[in-house]
Amino acid sequence: MATPNPRRGGPRATAQEEAQPMKAEEDLNQVLSTSQRRELIALVKCIMDEMQEILCHPSEHYIDPTPDSPDRSNAQNPEALPPRQETQQLQSSRAGTSIKLEAFDYFKSWKQSVLGRLGEAIETSGSPEKQPPRPMDPIEPEAAPVDPKDRASISNRTEYPDPFNPHLKKLPMETRLLITNSFLLLLLSLKSYNAHSRALLLKLSTNLGISAGHLAENEIKVAQGLLKAAKEMSASDEAKARADESKASRRWKIGLASVAGAVLVGVTGGLAAPVVAGGVGMIMGTLGLGGTVAAGYLGAVAGSGVVIGSIFGAFGARMTGRMMEKYAREVRDFAFLPLRAPPAKSENETVPSTIDTRLRVTIGISGWLTEPYDLVNPWRVLGKDSDVFALRWELQALLMLGNAMESLVRRFALTFAAQQLLNKTILAPFSGPLMIPMVVLKLSHLVDNPFNVAKTRAEKAGEILADALINKAQGERPVTLIGYSMGARVIYACLLSLAKRRAFGMVESAILIGSPTPSDTAQWRLIRTVVSGRLVNVYSKNDLMLRFLYRSQSVQMNVAGIQPIENVPELENLDASKMVPGHLRYPLLVGAILEKIGFDHLDQDELRRQADRLRALAAEDERLVDQAQREEQQHEPAQVFVDSNALDRDQKCPEEPPISNAEIQNLEDEITRRTEDSLVEIHMQSIHLEDREGQQNHFLPG
Repeated sequence: MATPNPRRGGPRATAQEEAQPMKAEEDLNQVLSTSQRRELIALVKCIMDEMQEILCHPSEHYIDPTPDSPDRSNAQNPEALPPRQETQQLQSSRAGTSIKLEAFDYFKSWKQSVLGRLGEAIETSGSPEKQPPRPMDPIEPEAAPVDPKDRASISNRTEYPDPFNPHLKKLPMETRLLITNSFLLLLLSLKSYNAHSRALLLKLSTNLGISAGHLAENEIKVAQGLLKAAKEMSASDEAKARADESKASRRWKIGLASVAGAVLVGVTGGLAAPVVAGGVGMIMGTLGLGGTVAAGYLGAVAGSGVVIGSIFGAFGARMTGRMMEKYAREVRDFAFLPLRAPPAKSENETVPSTIDTRLRVTIGISGWLTEPYDLVNPWRVLGKDSDVFALRWELQALLMLGNAMESLVRRFALTFAAQQLLNKTILAPFSGPLMIPMVVLKLSHLVDNPFNVAKTRAEKAGEILADALINKAQGERPVTLIGYSMGARVIYACLLSLAKRRAFGMVESAILIGSPTPSDTAQWRLIRTVVSGRLVNVYSKNDLMLRFLYRSQSVQMNVAGIQPIENVPELENLDASKMVPGHLRYPLLVGAILEKIGFDHLDQDELRRQADRLRALAAEDERLVDQAQREEQQHEPAQVFVDSNALDRDQKCPEEPPISNAEIQNLEDEITRRTEDSLVEIHMQSIHLEDREGQQNHFLPG
């Protein structure tokens, strides 16, 4: 007696099915009933509709996209504005509306291509010869009214039984994994795996009860399978070329090699030739799909090393190769540093040098440095589910900023008055003025100048990062951007540049931590159009340094790093005030913050190292404060405080004698010396990392 198929509709099977031997290979048309396939397509359409409303806000602009429309976002009364400001706002509103409508057009085009591919692969007509009726199927969905709460607001929503409570979720885990794996291959068959596709697949997996971890593991298997297949195709082509040089053999080789991106000879009717199907089948076997089915779902990708190479960005070489040199000429030290072993150089970009490459890319961006290792250490906590890079940019500016902030905090924190100031500011109401002692104002130029320089350089670096993404340094893979402090400003500038240049579908997620950027809703709504998945703003009301650096602004301080961002669809605000004692602790809190927001595949060993280092620094801070309190109890002269609006207020507070000009000069010299020492260390490391072409490799501490 044949064993019932547990993947098909549930634990029971019809007598007709039990009497038939199990097929060697099954696709979604065999595994799912007609009603289940229809429900699956309905679920995909409804997820797409939800994504469309979040990313493009078409319901706000579709009816009347003119800037004078009363329905436009952030509308203001023109009579309340000066003429110049009114003109600027109208121009900004017009540009924002145009970007959102173009994002809508891009999304519709992507949606049609995906649904078209699904329609080719998944039969929903229920023809008897392909899918007999199954009256005993316990997963058959019931006709039920659609809950309006679960629908997006636009009128073209798909009308099917409630897709956000799918009966498909009750299928066996093996079947649900088969669905997500099949969808991954179908999305890849479009010759790209952009951010929209990844966000769709993640949402589909969630609705089917598949964890993000399971999805990431299968992405790794697929990536390794594709790279291995490309490598084997290349090896086979080389062997054929050496074995036979006749014209007939050369014509056959050209057909197999796909050097111009052509589909492999023999790929017809959605199924690959046996040689390709066999190779892909052996590689994809762990996904629960046979070789013919997997190759059929992949389409032309299964037989073209060129297409596979384009998906992976020349197998990862573009992000570390010569393509980056032109960007380094525009921004100092611009480079992507791989946190795992970089791919070996290959003379042929259609041949992968390694199969240890991922379908996704994550870029971590540090916001300031005090030593070279700060470039990469915060990002070692990121796991192996994606290709992880640290962005190297403007080393001198970041070292000057980091050393200046650290020197200011160290000099200030060693006084008993610092404790008094903390009690008067950090623990005071958030909207109140920032009280600043005169001794700190005398030192303010030490950090103001590096901060302003770094702000300007961050904006330029963000534009260059956008250039790199638009030029496909990452290939056709989704990118996640994570940055703290000035690194978050780089991301902010990059995303705005992508939006203004209508470069949609590249960034999967963006996580901005302690961001020294405006919290203006209009700008963040534009950013929303180019982030397909999660957009997260991590802020801390305890960030005294960021408040100090923005002290010249109004009391409200519209800074994203110290307050939430309002009225942006699906933007997540994380109040990290209880976790973050100050701006200088962000590098050691990257792992804890990512864990807090549910980031997957973090390195647990690195998480513990960051936590241990943070505890050690906290203990050292307490020791220094205790020492300062004992030393300062002997004298308590008066000190003048100045609030953030430059209004003098006399406040009595114990303080040490005013800082001398000589001490200020010593601090300046120390900042310069530490910066130069770090630059020399980086330079010496780079000299010993030359590649075989004689070009300098980018410094990577490790």
